[in-house]
Formats: sequence, structure tokens, C-alpha cells
Amino acid sequence: MNTKTLTLAFLALVLGGGLVACFDKKYDRNAIAEEQATRQIKRLTDGQITSWVFAQGQEMIARIRQNPICQDSITTQYEGKIQVVRFKDTTVTSLHPYALQLLEAYQYSAEQQVEAPAANVKLFKKENKVLFLAPYIENNQLVGMWSVELALGRVIRYIDPKQLQTQ
Repeated sequence: MNTKTLTLAFLALVLGGGLVACFDKKYDRNAIAEEQATRQIKRLTDGQITSWVFAQGQEMIARIRQNPICQDSITTQYEGKIQVVRFKDTTVTSLHPYALQLLEAYQYSAEQQVEAPAANVKLFKKENKVLFLAPYIENNQLVGMWSVELALGRVIRYIDPKQLQTQ
């Protein structure tokens, strides 16, 4: 055999082995399909985002009330921050300025013994975040506020526009 034939045989062996190695890998096709679905471009209105966050915020709080241990997993899943702020807490500096305003409104409602403002959602596109704020009630008394701060990008990834249209 001449060197040209040997070189071609060697290249065929290397390429053939490389192709076999490529096909030897196993991929989880379902996981890949799910990841592709979460990364597709979505056209969502501000109303759709806020209504989804409102529903999810209520669900998150309900889950945490049932099982406080799950707060860390929820926070990690949504890349957010969930906290209860009581009126007694005087050093609340980690809250968004809008949340501080609503905390004052809740505190005023509690002091005046009037109905507290309802839970609400505020979208901050420039800051890339969404806030869900709700009254924190203990022993039938308003004692503070739930503050759920979520990353807007993560929220958009979780929203299924088809599901929103059927609601």
C-alpha cells in the first residue's frame, strides 16, 4: 500500500470513529423540547403579565402558609425574593420604594381599623421586575405585608400565552 492509501484509510477510520462517538450520546428529547418552548418569542401585554403574576403570587403565598419550608424553593424557581414585612420592623431598607409606600398604606389601614387595600401587582419594566404585594393577616388582624419580587424575564419564560387566552 502506498502512503496516500494509508492516509485515506486512517482519515476514514478517524472520521468514522468520530461519527460513532457523536451518535453514541443520548439526549433527553423531552427536556430539549421543553427548553425550546420556554425560549420562544412571546407577545404579552402588561395586563397578561400582571394577571399571571397576581394569580401566581396568591398561589405562592398560599403554598408558603401551608408549608413555610417551601419558600426557598419558590424563591429559587422564580429568581425572586419573598418576604413578610411586619409593621414593627423599623429597619426595612430592602423593599422597593413602591412597596414601602404600600406598607405605609397597610399600616394606616390597620391603625384606622379600615379595610386594607387589596393585593396588587406593579410592573417595573425599566428595572426588569414585577412586585406582588398583599396584606399579611395574623389572628384576623392586619400586621404587615407580603412582598414578592420577581424577575420579569423569568416570569415571561413561565407564561404560556395559549393558556392565558383560554382563561
